[in-house]
Amino acid sequence: MKTESCPTSWREKIRENQQQESGAAQNRKMPIKSPLKFNYRRIAKLSSLVRMLRSSIAVGLFLGYYLDKLFKTEPWLLIVFTLLGVISGFYSLLRGLSKYKDE
Repeated sequence: MKTESCPTSWREKIRENQQQESGAAQNRKMPIKSPLKFNYRRIAKLSSLVRMLRSSIAVGLFLGYYLDKLFKTEPWLLIVFTLLGVISGFYSLLRGLSKYKDE
């Protein structure tokens, strides 16, 4: 863009507009929040809920397996403790989701 072809009145108007826009940006009272930080926090909270579900199922599974080996009641304690782990996992998942929904 050649500046010689623009009349001086246009140049002055452009400068005034730029100054007004920069002044309006500086006069803002509210800080601009980055949406990326909010999204990363949300992802971290939700991934911890999924990790809680998996770990409670795994604890029930391994506890049932070792108790089956100890008492020689081979499929029963494994099934019972796996089901208890699943129930416990879903209970903690629902409790965590209700806390997350309240925030």
